[in-house]
Amino acid sequence: MTKFECENKDELKAQCNHYKSMFSAKSFSETSHLRRHLNICLKIFNKDITQYTIATKPSLEGGSSIKTYKFDADECRRAVSTFLVYDKHAFRTVEEPGFRYMRSIVSLNFKNKSRQTTIRDVLMYYAKERDHVKEELAKTHGLICPTSNNWNSEYNNDEYICITAHWVDKDWKLQKRIIRFRGLSPPYDDFVETILCNLKILFDEYVKNSKSMSSFLARNFNVSDNDPIDSSLHQLNVNRANLGGDYDEKSELELNSQIDVLDYWSKSSIRYCELSFLARDLLAIPISTVASESAFSMRKKVITFLRSSLKPKTVQVVVCFDNWM
Repeated sequence: MTKFECENKDELKAQCNHYKSMFSAKSFSETSHLRRHLNICLKIFNKDITQYTIATKPSLEGGSSIKTYKFDADECRRAVSTFLVYDKHAFRTVEEPGFRYMRSIVSLNFKNKSRQTTIRDVLMYYAKERDHVKEELAKTHGLICPTSNNWNSEYNNDEYICITAHWVDKDWKLQKRIIRFRGLSPPYDDFVETILCNLKILFDEYVKNSKSMSSFLARNFNVSDNDPIDSSLHQLNVNRANLGGDYDEKSELELNSQIDVLDYWSKSSIRYCELSFLARDLLAIPISTVASESAFSMRKKVITFLRSSLKPKTVQVVVCFDNWM
């Protein structure tokens, strides 16, 4: 507060240094209204400096960076969800005395949550990450290649199908995300039959489009459907003319086992625009979905004991969330 003298010497005014509001400040009058305003003003403008500290920001990759830290309950709840899913802990861990004691020592402001609340938190963060994955897939201009693997549980004989999407992003980095981890109920014949029906629909559509392309070539280039070789040669000449002469130049690239194919096409995409699109789609196709150490093993991937005790929907949540982090 700053005191001001008025024209009338018997009258004094006080001005708030933050709000610039004027108040009566007579020495013989009450000052409770000034005290009330100061309490409100201090709560708004005076920050609790004990909430701000210099700390390190860790990452899942093991690195860290310096940041200004302020306690955030939402970030703490997300960190707990990440801890449980990433390290494959049981949800009941949050109710164990040791974990509760550790959290009380780390921060008195962070209240303990029950197992059910923690599960709801994981579902919420999974939904947010799922939206991010959808945005990534929607922004992809190239080919998205899905692959499938079967998982099972040795503890309750449950079967799961894991569908993974592979693609090359705009920075020419190979990406893959698990987009579905669904439990299969025996017998599996109905599910396989559904997949076969969908594949037949896709194949019929491909045949239909192929016939349309043949008709288009016949109308525009006077190519008969009875001469597929002539049609292919003619189309090849047209494509070579469209691509230009840069592709006829000899490449000075030294081929060896250390070459990064994606990096090469990233640098050559401006010069070889058309071919780079083709290369991006081809490189997105996984040659094998089997790890090298499992190449000669006929065993399926196995669900852990803790995750086997969860419902199939919850298993999908924790497996996908773990893959997206």
